[in-house]
Amino acid sequence: MGRPSPLERLRRHEIAGQFIRYALVGVLNVAVSLVLFTVFGRSVPATMIAFVVSNTISFFLNKRWAFKDVRVDVVRQYVLFFAFTGVGLALFVGQFALYRIPLDHYGTNGKYAAYLLSLPIVVLWNFTAYRRWTFRASPSSPAPGGFAGV
Repeated sequence: MGRPSPLERLRRHEIAGQFIRYALVGVLNVAVSLVLFTVFGRSVPATMIAFVVSNTISFFLNKRWAFKDVRVDVVRQYVLFFAFTGVGLALFVGQFALYRIPLDHYGTNGKYAAYLLSLPIVVLWNFTAYRRWTFRASPSSPAPGGFAGV
């Protein structure tokens, strides 16, 4: 038995596994969001509609798959999820509006670039908030990987 490969170590690492699953949910959300962004006119209100709809889907996928949360307090988690998503939405829309200033002269491509450039900070904010407060292990039960309250 040699050392586990880097891929195997990554697979076994709780936070890395959660982030990879979260990122895959995010890829689906970006696809849904871009379709809605396009359908609703590639505007600031369109970003808001796309963000809220894709994040409703995200709640259920993240709860059950990315964070493997089986607790039944879904209403409380849904409220927390959307409160944190609201902060993410404000970050996203603010960045989108700012990035559009220098990119607007590129037309539609500039709008898509502004949209995509607005994602990274929101991704990190949402993952941290969801993991830390929305889908955290209850104090009475250990989190996956054996660490209580992580």
